[in-house]
Amino acid sequence: MLIKDLYSEHMTDARMTMLNRRAFSDVLADTPRHSRLKEDSRQIEFVRIGQALKLEAIVRGDAPTSLASAGGVSPGVVFKRSPWEANCFYPVFPAQAVTAADSWGENRLIVAAEEGTYIVEDGNTHRLIFDKTLQVRQISVVEPHGILLLRAGAVNKEGKIYVFRLSQIETMTEPKSRMDVKEHRLEKTRGVHLYALSRPGGARLRMCVAIGRKLLMFQWKHSAAWTAWCPSSDTDTVEGFSFLWEVTLTEHPTLLTVLDAGWSPRSPGHHSIADAYVCVGYKHHWDVVNGRTGQARHLHAVDAARTRLVAAVDLYEDQEVQLLLCYNHTCHFQKLNEDSSPSTNYDFHWNSVPCDIVCAFPYVIAFTSNSMEIRLIVNGNLIHTMTMPKLQLIASKNDIFFCTTAPEFFPNKTDRLLMVERLPTSDLYASTESPYTP
Repeated sequence: MLIKDLYSEHMTDARMTMLNRRAFSDVLADTPRHSRLKEDSRQIEFVRIGQALKLEAIVRGDAPTSLASAGGVSPGVVFKRSPWEANCFYPVFPAQAVTAADSWGENRLIVAAEEGTYIVEDGNTHRLIFDKTLQVRQISVVEPHGILLLRAGAVNKEGKIYVFRLSQIETMTEPKSRMDVKEHRLEKTRGVHLYALSRPGGARLRMCVAIGRKLLMFQWKHSAAWTAWCPSSDTDTVEGFSFLWEVTLTEHPTLLTVLDAGWSPRSPGHHSIADAYVCVGYKHHWDVVNGRTGQARHLHAVDAARTRLVAAVDLYEDQEVQLLLCYNHTCHFQKLNEDSSPSTNYDFHWNSVPCDIVCAFPYVIAFTSNSMEIRLIVNGNLIHTMTMPKLQLIASKNDIFFCTTAPEFFPNKTDRLLMVERLPTSDLYASTESPYTP
């Protein structure tokens, strides 16, 4: 309505009849005598023309962020559904606290809860695959390589990484216990409290593991292209990971982000493949660590008595890396190139302290325990806020899954799972409900 009101106000303004003029020189009705004033007037009117054309494009539905710019919708027809509208994916999941989850394909989730780990599939009953003796804390479904990674352990000292083939998970008929999956443990990761994977689509899959103050980097020995060409030959589990290097940090890390292997601080895309950069978040600051050399470069510090680091989201443009560093109410954009100007870094602020951050360009979404804020990533402007009780993000690899107990979605249920679906249009995603309930 706000855009329509602006459109009605400005497009009916007598001064906006310049859109129907044949030449820009006809825009200035009363031409100033002084050449400098004349040029200033031209610039002002030039901006007004641009704003009017942009506003007209938004109302027409042709702008990139317009709700009408969705596939299959003819120009001039307003797309009634908001891109963040939530739909039910799986409304009957048991009322348990979810500890971890990840999406698998287009219609499945692997969800870890108090009573075990489940496969949740749209249209089918959820199925238990690991019982509660295997306390899963982190899940990654790596479909290009056909593997499932789990971080499991009752406490961090007992934490280990487990590696399974997705084909094994599909054929499971009975739930497995912790004793049944001993051969799937990556023993060198004993004591892991956190891990992070490289971005999908890279030359090699890399996994950075945090064990106390140590960082360990592993690499999958086959490329995704090799797995796609020879799927029957790629049957590795724990033996598929090769150990690359180990670095000892000064503090215990709380956040890890593996940066793309094609980036280096001075010469993007032109460094040894042995280099591997990891953004490490501590209690009050972030560093970028080069695992091959063991050197750490200070990135950003937080001047606050009480600090809660939330996320470090890596963004890429023309082989240039920019990190979205989120803490407390703030998101800070930081370029990693050493010669970048400080003026290129900027902050924006959330209304509430988020628990999770998801980037779905051109939007960035913050999840709190009872609300969801959606902002434009280019300037941090607030687009939409939704209030949902017991809100929890579940997965955001492809579609965005989250759970809530909002009664308006399911009048006959108390717990809901929601999904946000990323669309291949300029809107990029739309929301839908997902299969997990807290």
